[in-house]
Amino acid sequence: SVYDQWYLNCEAIGMRDDLVYYFNGALQEMRNKVVTNQAINAGGTGSDAEGTIVGAEWRAGRWGNSTALKIDDADDYVELYLPGRFDKGLTMISWIKFQKVNDPKWYRAIFNSDGWNNEGQVHFQLDPDSKFDLGISAVSSEYGTASSGQKSVISYSSVSSRVDDGQWHQLATVIHSDRPVVMFYVDGKHVETLPHKTTGDLRFGKSRIGGWSERISGTGNSRSLMGRIDSLMIFKQALEGDEISEIHDMTMKQISRK
Repeated sequence: SVYDQWYLNCEAIGMRDDLVYYFNGALQEMRNKVVTNQAINAGGTGSDAEGTIVGAEWRAGRWGNSTALKIDDADDYVELYLPGRFDKGLTMISWIKFQKVNDPKWYRAIFNSDGWNNEGQVHFQLDPDSKFDLGISAVSSEYGTASSGQKSVISYSSVSSRVDDGQWHQLATVIHSDRPVVMFYVDGKHVETLPHKTTGDLRFGKSRIGGWSERISGTGNSRSLMGRIDSLMIFKQALEGDEISEIHDMTMKQISRK
């Protein structure tokens, strides 16, 4: 069946040598409070990155018999530790269905490293206008003056149209190390290329899927994803556009299944 082929495609992605973290709801063997890393060849980088589900609940995914995590509250997220540094670029890809928010005010995290105190920390998210966004922590005075104990922020906001329309979308961002650009893709299609000013390696460490560790003072907001996520892929290199499109085609839902 088409579903069976889709499932096999999802398994095949997990065997890639350049994949360091892979969450896919359909491949989770146990629907409990643990999210296993399904990147088979992660090795020392990410091989033990087992996530703990806090608050989030398993719900229907893009297929009737697949699953996704519903994350719609400040106390809903998956907590994990992703070790290592990324010196050959980085690619992050996720299938997400965001709830539509009439008056968005806050960032909405897809995958955020905890805190913001180390150079090279990465935030993969929507900005307060519900547009696709990437943030990288930096320290150089070239990027502006940071207050004591804090880092300057390099933020690349991309897609001009909002993606919180209640539909499933694949979002991908690629950070290149061999040329100064960051590339954004929506549903397998390139939408924008922006300058990449940061230097040095990228890192995550302790991180969250669907949230951030630091609530905004006085608001209780923790960058809740506010939607459903059924997969997250992190590659230790910058993928090219044809690879992004191929992964999209391999993992998209082809037919409605009653």
